[in-house]
Amino acid sequence: MSKVYERLAKHLKDGSVCVATILSGPSAGEKVIWRGSRILEGKEKESWQEVMGAVNQSEASLPRIISVPTAGETAPADTRIFVERLMQEPELVICGGGHISLELAALADYLEYSYVILDDREEFCNPFRFPRAKACICGAFSDGLAVEKEFSGNAYYVIVTRGHQADLECLELILQHPYGYIGMIGSRGKVARTMAVLQEKGYSGEQLSAVHAPIGLPIGGQTPKEIAVSIAAQLVEQKNRQDSASYLDRELLERLARKQSGRTVMATIIDKQGSAPRGTGSRMLVDKNGIFCGTIGGGMVEYEAGRAARAMALEETGTEPIQTVSYQVNNRTAAALGMWCGGEVEVMLELL
Repeated sequence: MSKVYERLAKHLKDGSVCVATILSGPSAGEKVIWRGSRILEGKEKESWQEVMGAVNQSEASLPRIISVPTAGETAPADTRIFVERLMQEPELVICGGGHISLELAALADYLEYSYVILDDREEFCNPFRFPRAKACICGAFSDGLAVEKEFSGNAYYVIVTRGHQADLECLELILQHPYGYIGMIGSRGKVARTMAVLQEKGYSGEQLSAVHAPIGLPIGGQTPKEIAVSIAAQLVEQKNRQDSASYLDRELLERLARKQSGRTVMATIIDKQGSAPRGTGSRMLVDKNGIFCGTIGGGMVEYEAGRAARAMALEETGTEPIQTVSYQVNNRTAAALGMWCGGEVEVMLELL
């Protein structure tokens, strides 16, 4: 099953995907990954098409557990299936290495956002100025934003270059490829002129209205630090506004890409009722030594789920490819389980 996650990571570079995992029955553990109406991973079966159609047409938010009422080889009656929309964790692409970028990079470090710096001035784009950047790409913006750089389809682009012409160049290049967010700095007048030029070039009002310009939440920031705070706040807002998506963080993906010795178990929150520290879709990896990557919220819920996953990794609980465990608490025991009030958390354990 780890191979499925490795291939999933590659699909996420092209944008979000939907993933369905059978939780019970003879096909427990079987997955299908799709985008739109096209199956990317999994067996082409009529029952999967039914699941995909129900999810694609539904207005209900994901992730969630659904029951398939029709009988079939892959999805017999009353089979529970966990469905989620997955996205790659946002990577910031900061166009411009000036004062605002420097302050924004510090906030990105604090928020644990991966970021790349682009600028055509070496003194503003180097690893000494941005020691924790994933990369500093010094050269023409047209080269730095080329498609072969393989920024993901969920990349967050922040345009804060030194001038109007460079801003325009970056925006036009970015609009030609998939993205998760675009923000551009500038006064309302400068923004209006930029949009007018792009409209004349044939870009639609819908395309241009998706650009956050002027960039940042309107908190009246004046200094580079204050402007960076407004931008970072808008990035967080954008990320959490997509409440129908689960994210695979880069550390987890990197761990999955490595060859692990022994059995590894993925623990995922698939349902919660009441209050819990982390939402549905949160993940952690566990091996025979315990939790080594990710979190499902800490506290006793994570501890107990970690124990169950470790037992699975040690082959103490059989060889089933998938198990589910539930933790119920009341108001009296909630604090001990790391929850603010009573509720229930269900966790899926997948043997990788």
